[in-house]
Amino acid sequence: MKRKILFLVFLLILFSISGCKSIFHVELGSRPNKDNRSTNNRLNVENLSVEQSPIELDLVSGEYRAIWKENYKYETPTLINGLDDLEVFLSNHPAQSSSEDILLRNYNDEFFSQNVIYVYVKSEVSGSIELNVKRAELDEDILKLFMERTVPKNGMTDDMATRVCLFGINRNDIKNIKTVEGIILDRTSE
Repeated sequence: MKRKILFLVFLLILFSISGCKSIFHVELGSRPNKDNRSTNNRLNVENLSVEQSPIELDLVSGEYRAIWKENYKYETPTLINGLDDLEVFLSNHPAQSSSEDILLRNYNDEFFSQNVIYVYVKSEVSGSIELNVKRAELDEDILKLFMERTVPKNGMTDDMATRVCLFGINRNDIKNIKTVEGIILDRTSE
């Protein structure tokens, strides 16, 4: 009996670790006790929730260097819901080192029929610091936008910079989100 219980506990732990979303109806049968009376030693586990791993989302991403301004809304994910919103954003955050036409080719009316964009704007003390889109993850009702910030190992330029990351995400993937987080992973260039 002890071996069966230990084996069941082992299986429950194994399923939990392997990312199983739920475990349905596991039973241990009744056994007579020493007086030949039936006792209920049943373990009923139905729909036992196990912690779910974050889901990595498909992206249509982009990034560019905007002209630096002090009054931008820095380090706050911002929703862009349509082409008109994108055009307003781009006119308010003009590109310094890329063509806005390239962005508008990737993000058009057809794109916005099924997708939205979250933008993340970051101020940098040097134009040689880069910020790139890495991935987006859905962790229950939290959308996590991951970026990689690369700082040069051998010195930086002496200019302020605004880096903009765009995360194009399917509307259906994020319809139940309550929070959006920007997460920056720092690394030093070689």
